[in-house]
Amino acid sequence: MLRAVALAVLAVSFAHAQPARAETDDKERKKQEKQLLNGDVEERRRAASFFWSNANEGSVAVLVEALHDEDLWVRSGAAGALWKLGEKARPAEGPLRQALTDPSARVRLKAAGALEALGTPPEQMAEAVAMGLEDSDVGVRADAAHYLKRAGAPAVRFLPVLLSCVRESQKNDATDSRRLSETQSQCRKDLRTLGVLPKDAMPILDDALKEGDKEERRAAAEAIGKAGGAGRAEIPALASALKDPERDVRLAAADGLGSLGNAAREAIPALTEVLRSDPDADVRNTARRALEEIGPDAPRPVSN
Repeated sequence: MLRAVALAVLAVSFAHAQPARAETDDKERKKQEKQLLNGDVEERRRAASFFWSNANEGSVAVLVEALHDEDLWVRSGAAGALWKLGEKARPAEGPLRQALTDPSARVRLKAAGALEALGTPPEQMAEAVAMGLEDSDVGVRADAAHYLKRAGAPAVRFLPVLLSCVRESQKNDATDSRRLSETQSQCRKDLRTLGVLPKDAMPILDDALKEGDKEERRAAAEAIGKAGGAGRAEIPALASALKDPERDVRLAAADGLGSLGNAAREAIPALTEVLRSDPDADVRNTARRALEEIGPDAPRPVSN
């Protein structure tokens, strides 16, 4: 009985607390609206960040006004908040289209994301987003490449950015290592899911396989293996990569040759040599599978 009474009291207390909480939230939003429009630059930035998590339909008008702020971080935050609102940001559709011409690639990307959430096909905004491929920030470059990939843009436009994004050396200068790690993970995922590629993408992958750092070389080998018919031109390069000093690159090269199937017959001697001499068991096993995938007439490797 006492437990039931206690629960009833708690339920009543919670019910009464809800309007007070909503009123507090509304007061805070009003305060942040004033800061967003009339505060100094740091106050406006903090307010824009606040609206990323706390905007509602009533915030749309002030966020639209903030799209014209002189500070790019305020404009970016406003565009991001409108993006997160989704369909609730429908009244901002016109201003968001204007934001596609913003001088900041970061703002353009977020405006494009918001418009896509409102139903605009990404391919219609690809050119507005493409300027981000030249941005000084690796995160913006990676986001632009990711967007263009989804929009169906030619791979040669964004492939160099994806390859440079995974570069290990970038970690040396990272101010936000977690963000960089997430960015590089997205780039690796984009590279793994490129699928069939045109012939004009092969020289880009060839250069990365031969001249890139270890992460670029591995990513290039993986992409070549999934490139389809165009990847056949890179079979000699993959065969050479079987001697790479990095185990992960050799692994990717062997796997890529196997993915190319019977077309990779010229790599049989190199794969057979891997079985005899590579110090890593996983690389040897991958080479064994590659030989099996190349065809039944390939030499049967001996067990190690």
